[in-house]
Parts: sequence; C-alpha cells; structure tokens
Amino acid sequence: PPPIWHAAQPAPPTPAAAAAGLISGNLAAALTDLGTQKKLQGDLAAAITQYELALSVSSRYTDALYNLGVVYAETANLSKAAFFYETAIAFNPLCAEAHNNLGVVLREMGQVDRAVECYFRALNLRPNFHQSLNNLGVLFTSQGRVGEAMPLLTAAVAAAPGYAEAYNNLGVLQRDVGCVPEAIRSYEKCLAVDPICRSAGQNRLLALNYIYDGEEEVVSLAHAEWGRGFQARHLRMDRQRMRPGWKGGREGGGEEREEIDAWMAMAMSAMVSGRVGRVASDDGRMEE
Repeated sequence: PPPIWHAAQPAPPTPAAAAAGLISGNLAAALTDLGTQKKLQGDLAAAITQYELALSVSSRYTDALYNLGVVYAETANLSKAAFFYETAIAFNPLCAEAHNNLGVVLREMGQVDRAVECYFRALNLRPNFHQSLNNLGVLFTSQGRVGEAMPLLTAAVAAAPGYAEAYNNLGVLQRDVGCVPEAIRSYEKCLAVDPICRSAGQNRLLALNYIYDGEEEVVSLAHAEWGRGFQARHLRMDRQRMRPGWKGGREGGGEEREEIDAWMAMAMSAMVSGRVGRVASDDGRMEE
C-alpha cells in the first residue's frame, strides 16, 4: 500500500523558550497597558512610543497594532491608521473591531466600497455588533439606500440601548423619509442617554419647528435646552484643553481653528470602536 503522509508537527518548545515567550508576551501587554493609560491622559505621542515598544518586544502583538490604528485615526493620519488596522487583521482575522475601524478609515479616505466590505466582515464575525450596524446604516443613509439603512440602524439601537448616536442617526433617517414625530422621539432617546449630544440637540430643535411652527413656548423651551447643552459641551472642551499633552489645533491656527480641530479629533476618536482591556475604549459613533 502507498505510504501515508502526515503533516510535520513542530517540536514542542523547550522550557526556556516557553518561558521567554511568556515573558515577552507579558511585557508587550504591560507596555500596551501603559500606552493606553497615556492615551487616556491625552498624551498621544507617549502612547505611540509605548505601543511601538510593545511591538519591539512582540512584533505580532495585535492589541498594540490595533491601538496604534486608533491613535493614528484620532490624529487624522489615515494612511498609518489603515496600515496598522490591516496588520492587526493579518495577525488576528477574527478581530471584529479592527474590521469596523478599518471601514471607518477607508470611508474617510473615500474608499466606500472597501468600507462596506469591512463592515460586513465585522458583522459576519459579530452579527449584533452595534457600531458596525450603525456605521453601515449611516453609510447607506448617505447613499439614499433607505430600505437597507433602516433595519441596520433599528438593529443598532436594539443591540445597544445605551448607544446614543445610533438613536440620533435613526432619527435623521426617519426625518428624511417624513416620519418627523418618530424622528423627534429618536432624538429624545439619544439625549436621554447623552444630554449634551450636539447633533441630536440641533436635529430635535429643527424637527420641532416642522411640527410646532408658531407655538413659541414649545420651541423656546427646546432652544433653552439646546443652549444648556451648548454650554456644557464648551465646558467639556475646556477640560479637554487642560489635559496633559492635549493638543487642540495646528500651529498658528488660533482659538477657532483649535476648536474645529478638537471636534474633528473627537469625532474620529468616537467613530472608531474601542476594545476592553489593553485597548483604548472610545464609544463608537457616526454623526450626520
């Protein structure tokens, strides 16, 4: 009879090699933890340094690769963000968050078809992944694909009832198809979760003018609520500016430029998905 061939099995690691692997893995994890602490303190340059140190110890350490993608996305360095997300996926194809975040970056780069593929890959891995449901719903909304967007955004709020921006995005779609009362309810659900959400406050105010045209008291109260939210957002921005290592704008841009850059950084940070543990955990959102 012909010989039976078996795949060659790697030799078991020696105790010394196993110990070295454990030490390098633990060190990479510790350095990544430190990088995430620096990121949460607003010192992105120090965070990048720690993540790169983690990779110098363990070049395939997915969490460090992923977190570098998050940081570079927040600083609008989209090409580097895409590179690190793609590398993280190469070493861990089951990382739904990396697929989602790569989709966000690709959409920002104008590669919409590839972004859609990334969102679908994330949903194949995690069918109830609220951020990918939301992001795909927002993308389809922007393309006028209402029939596909509505169930995605509805599923996003069902999967994560505390996910404020999905309510806002659902409201935008409901308003676009003429369901203004339903849109107002969605905006109000968003504001119940996040009372100072900029988009939902503005969208609710506009929608109320459709329904309560001429009823000054209702609209006036809504304006007052929006004003309080506006003040709260600026207080939050002031606290953000006082964080160690935080840089709001480009050199020579002035206060207005700093505020615009800060909002851009916050929006990019928010759109990407966070992971629990060693990875920065920003809540994901896509605003209109």
